[in-house]
This record gives sequence, structure tokens and C-alpha cells, in this order.
Amino acid sequence: MQFLERYFKLAEHKTNVRTELVAGLTTFLTMAYIIFVNPSILGDAGMPKEAVFVATCLIAALGTGIMAFYANIIIGLDYDTFSKFGGTPYFLAAQTIVTNAQTSSYGGWKAFDGNVNRYWLSENLNNKLYNPLRSFLYDYHRNGLDLMADNVSKGRKAIDALLPLLQQIDRQRVGAMLPLIFYTAKSDELVSIYSKADNQERLTAMNLFLKLDPANGNKYQTLQK
Repeated sequence: MQFLERYFKLAEHKTNVRTELVAGLTTFLTMAYIIFVNPSILGDAGMPKEAVFVATCLIAALGTGIMAFYANIIIGLDYDTFSKFGGTPYFLAAQTIVTNAQTSSYGGWKAFDGNVNRYWLSENLNNKLYNPLRSFLYDYHRNGLDLMADNVSKGRKAIDALLPLLQQIDRQRVGAMLPLIFYTAKSDELVSIYSKADNQERLTAMNLFLKLDPANGNKYQTLQK
């Protein structure tokens, strides 16, 4: 019991082993009913109950794994913006899910399933090579966006000072997934930040973004207007 309390930091989260066991069992029983109800319903419609039972179990397991994976990724990315590398425990949990899914026949969990999938997202987030981007995310939000709430110009200047880090990251591994996700999520926000900057600052930012993220070039080109 003490091992579980230490490992999962239960006291830190103001809970205990009994509460978590009861909650887990309750959740499992609430969700598991579909394993028996679904075959019964579809069996009455003429489908083989045994096959439906197996299919329901497999789909439930896959759906649980996918939801757990993305929940850890989303929470981890959010924690990274509140404290440097605060999302690490969640990214490690996501990596464990990926590791356990290596025997799965479903796509998106393995390195050879393509360059943009759950495997590479987890790999990038746990790869120290991309720690500068994770550090950038913290400084961008904490010392940039938060500061802009009080002083727009000062906050934007702080972001200006961080932009060279993006160039450094881009040189390390072109086409990696984590930078791709960053630009996909932040391209509109970056345009909004620099749309009200002075002419020189806008053009400097635009040229950098066009180089680093050509896929969203049309958005960045609006900064020259």
C-alpha cells in the first residue's frame, strides 16, 4: 500500500489507495456493461454474438488506449506552459501506452507507420533533442503571452527574443512532428501577435515564419500588409 501511495503520489493529490480502487472499479463496471449488452442487442438482429463480443472488447480496448494517450499528451502540453518540463510525467505515461501498443495490429502506434503518428509524437515529446522547444513553450506563454496581458509591446519583445530558438530547433531535425504540431496550433496566434507590431518587426517575424513553416505561408504573408 505504501508503495502505491509513493508511486502514484496519492497523498499529494489528496486521495488514498481505497478511494482510487473503489473509483476504478466503479468506472470499470459502469463501462464494461457494453461488453454484454452490445452482443445481446446485435445478436437479436442476427449477428453472431461471439464475434460481436470479441469485436466490442477489442474496440473498447483500442478506444481506451487512444483516449488515455491523447489525454496525457494534452494535459502534459498544458503543464509544460505552467512550469518548465512540467508535462514530463504525462509524456512518459503516453510513451508507456505506445510501448504497450507495439503488438497491436492497428496503425499509428509504430515508427514505420509514417512520420506523423502517435509513436513519433510521443518520441518527440520525450526526446531531449526537443527540450528547447518545450522550454520555448513555457517562456512563450509565461514570459510572452502572460506579459502581453499587462504590456503588449513588452510581451511581444520577449517573444522576439525567443524566436531564434525556433531556428535552432528547425536545424536539428527537419520535418519532425513536434514542431509541426506547434506551428499548426500557433500559426494564427503568431499572426495575431505580430499584426499590430511596427513594420520592421512584422517583416522580420514574417520572413522567419515563412522559412520555418512554409505550409502556413499564406497566413504569415498577411503580415506584410
